[in-house]
Amino acid sequence: IYTDGWCEQGGGISTDNGTITLLKPFADTNYTCLCVTSYSRINETFHIKNKTTTTFYAQYANGGTWFACGQLAEGEY
Repeated sequence: IYTDGWCEQGGGISTDNGTITLLKPFADTNYTCLCVTSYSRINETFHIKNKTTTTFYAQYANGGTWFACGQLAEGEY
């Protein structure tokens, strides 16, 4: 977390339903997120959808890591 409210957060994906809960809520849904699988599959893609300020859904994410960055909600920094 930076003093201006910018935040980089991430963690492991241990869910097989694909819903990722953010560690800190973002101000809006204009944040960037990325998921990387722990399995070696060619051409595997993650479809990020249903972003809220506290969660996002990573279709086909059943193991690996996630990263998100953006502006935190007011009062979170």
